Amino acid sequence: MGDLTQLVYLDLSRNKFNGSVPFFSMAKNLTLINLSNNQLTGQINSSHWENLTNLVNLNMRYNLLDGTIPPSLFSLPGLQKLLLSDNQFSGELLEFATFSVLDTLDLSSNNLEGPIPMSIFNLRELKILSLPSNNFSGSFPLYCLQQLKNLSSLDLSYNRLSIDYSVINSSATSFPQISTLKLASLKLRSIPDFLRNQFRLSNLDLSQNQIHGEIPNWIWRLRICFN
Repeated sequence: MGDLTQLVYLDLSRNKFNGSVPFFSMAKNLTLINLSNNQLTGQINSSHWENLTNLVNLNMRYNLLDGTIPPSLFSLPGLQKLLLSDNQFSGELLEFATFSVLDTLDLSSNNLEGPIPMSIFNLRELKILSLPSNNFSGSFPLYCLQQLKNLSSLDLSYNRLSIDYSVINSSATSFPQISTLKLASLKLRSIPDFLRNQFRLSNLDLSQNQIHGEIPNWIWRLRICFN
């Protein structure tokens, strides 16, 4: 694969490929790599992606990849979509360089653990953040979402996170307008108040929490599609 220097678009998805991820370091014109829905195994590291300065979309969902996710992936200068869900990645997600232009980050359904890196809140172009069904722990400060002005979809469900929304009420109007918010099974005790100012919200999942008290009247004014 490394010698295909003119290759721009590579889609090998939905096959039965096994073995490790090939090296692409010499295929420097690649803009898309789609290896999803295969049986690839082993770890990925920074040497797989050296020189891929034109890469825009990397999709390796639905494989059997393991090990940690190298922070260098977030540093690829043109990468907009990083899709690594439904693998066996483990360990902590380390802090990474914050000059990334990522707009979609999907790491759902892995075995990632530890705190969610604060670097994520510096991804200014981020629209979709999907991290459910991992073992992330520690505090997730909802008020930091105010830095992600383009965010439209957030899913943190089924982790061991402690959601911190204690200081956001006074600045609720400065939050991005989110269309999808999923915070299932996170031991929430109340509905985050910033939701009352969400006018584009169409999909809200707060199931399997510990929310008590009356359902606030303002929630019925939201244009929600209940799933």
